[in-house]
Amino acid sequence: MGDPAIDDEVCESCGCEIKDAPLDGSRCVPVCSISLIELLMLGTLLGLLAATTIPQLLHARETAQQKSLHETLAAVRCQIEHFQEHHQGRLPAQGTDSEDEFVAQLCGRTMISGHVETNARFGPYLLGEFPPNPCSGNSGVLVVAGPLQTAQLQTDRNLGWAYSSTTGDFRAILGASTVD
Repeated sequence: MGDPAIDDEVCESCGCEIKDAPLDGSRCVPVCSISLIELLMLGTLLGLLAATTIPQLLHARETAQQKSLHETLAAVRCQIEHFQEHHQGRLPAQGTDSEDEFVAQLCGRTMISGHVETNARFGPYLLGEFPPNPCSGNSGVLVVAGPLQTAQLQTDRNLGWAYSSTTGDFRAILGASTVD
């Protein structure tokens, strides 16, 4: 073997035993290893950590989506009420099933009659585009002339919201169900 003084040396950078250190003073080659038991324990600990944190993260995400959904519902409902106050009791897209008219009246400027005009006095009630449903990501609105009914709301179309243009009821569509 080599010099006994060199065989007993420990590397300063990692604390490992130095084997076959070069005699010319160049870099040493540390020999470090991890046992199979240590590797299995590390894998088990990482698995347990993942098993406990992933469900918590998913629950936190769902909770945040629900909170955002309820805030968006409250904001749009409030703006529908403002529209109604400014337009002598008239609802957006009143009596129609027109999504385009509903969105235009809430996102654009309107006359007291409800007609959308660039230089109109009222609005916009929602800035920019109509907000997407935080849970589904869809911003489409099912506008119904009449009360909202469960059968109408169970749709496969990519819609995020449901609105009754006769009652002012505004709900979120989540798959085949709605949120009040």
